[in-house]
Amino acid sequence: MLYEPYWQAAAVLAAYALLCWACLRKPTGIAHPAAGASEILIGYASQGGEGQALAEALSGALAHQGAVQVLPLNAVDETCLVQHKIALFVVSTYGEGEPPDSGLKFSHRWLRSSSEKLSHLHYAVLALGDKTYQHYCGFGVAVDSALANHGGQRMFPATQIDRLSEADLDLWQQRLQQAGLLQVDDHSLVKTAPEQRHGLVLSSRRHLNSGSPGGALYHLQFKLPEAEIIHWQAGDIAVLHLPKSATGESAQRKYSIASLSSSGQLDLLVRLVNKDDGGYGLGSGFLCQQLTPGSRAEFCLQTNAAFHGPTENLLIEDAADVTQSPSMILIGNGSGLAGLRAHLLQAIENRSGGHWLVFGERTKKYDSVFAGQLEGWQQQGVLAELDRVFSRDGGELRYVQDVLQQKSQQLLQWVNAGAFIFVCGSQQRMAPAVHRVLVDVLGEDRVEQLILQGRYRRDIY
Repeated sequence: MLYEPYWQAAAVLAAYALLCWACLRKPTGIAHPAAGASEILIGYASQGGEGQALAEALSGALAHQGAVQVLPLNAVDETCLVQHKIALFVVSTYGEGEPPDSGLKFSHRWLRSSSEKLSHLHYAVLALGDKTYQHYCGFGVAVDSALANHGGQRMFPATQIDRLSEADLDLWQQRLQQAGLLQVDDHSLVKTAPEQRHGLVLSSRRHLNSGSPGGALYHLQFKLPEAEIIHWQAGDIAVLHLPKSATGESAQRKYSIASLSSSGQLDLLVRLVNKDDGGYGLGSGFLCQQLTPGSRAEFCLQTNAAFHGPTENLLIEDAADVTQSPSMILIGNGSGLAGLRAHLLQAIENRSGGHWLVFGERTKKYDSVFAGQLEGWQQQGVLAELDRVFSRDGGELRYVQDVLQQKSQQLLQWVNAGAFIFVCGSQQRMAPAVHRVLVDVLGEDRVEQLILQGRYRRDIY
């Protein structure tokens, strides 16, 4: 999956923790009226992992104050809030103002009622978002308002962070200092800290859809260094560190990994982004046009637990017995096939079969990517169902959501039998349309239940 919405400062997560830890080793006192709380609560709502990582970094920075409890928002109930006097919330916004899956329960519990029960609570909200979306930081702002409506005492206005901007994060840090929670002598912007990067050599790059009416899609393979032990799980993300530009600025791009570490290579599916000025997207242009086979690119790996599979450690002894492994319904389009392919490769390693892939592209003639591999997996029983739909070929079925709607009874049967649903691909059209079909077929309450159970997992952009 291509993460071309530009989170250029994602490396600041580790930097934030390191800077705060280094500066806070000396004893400090809390001047804020909420001082004396035996424990500080940090609640987070995170879909791709950034919010959780920042919450954990903040926990390390506040450790000198005493006990700090870090919880996903879904685990923050009334009892939990009553037991704390100070609470900090790190809240991402998902899609168009929606709560991340880890904040869905909190949303229902606190955003839909108005009783005042939190007058003892001093709180602050760090809202993560992306200004390119209409409802910028929408869920974080809603959490901030809900806590105030319940009587909570806001320490300072919600701090909105655009794509992990260093300047915005520095403002959050300064506000915590002013509230008496942090005392840091150095008020400069957060500096870049060393990360665990891996220099990977591009061994091959293949254009998968030459002649397609859509953007060019490339399959890139990077050889893992023999001297390093590099491991990731299906669903995890590779973060590309781009060379510094002429202005000296660094940038990163995120991609779903289309392979398993046991293969000895890191595979990506990258859509070449064509800009209006005739140029290419920064990350896709580097990978698909500038980087040559034999050259190195720097990556670090990011855990994406919200998109991990149901049976990462399962090994079925009898290859014919697939009933022990929950079936997966894998739904995606375009470069989103990367994350789904990794899950199917994991299923093969686990000797698990009987899964269902619904995948959309533009034309059958030019966009039948990995057709031989997918058909082979169907013949082997890894895939019990394989539905490929092409939007530019005409006919009744044009998009993946149309397949699901037509096969609604089968969809219901699979879910009732315990299947997990994985969606990977476009947030603009595909993912919302698939979600509407799921609600239509299963009902809104059932879909929310699947989210809370971890049986409906999304990696969309």
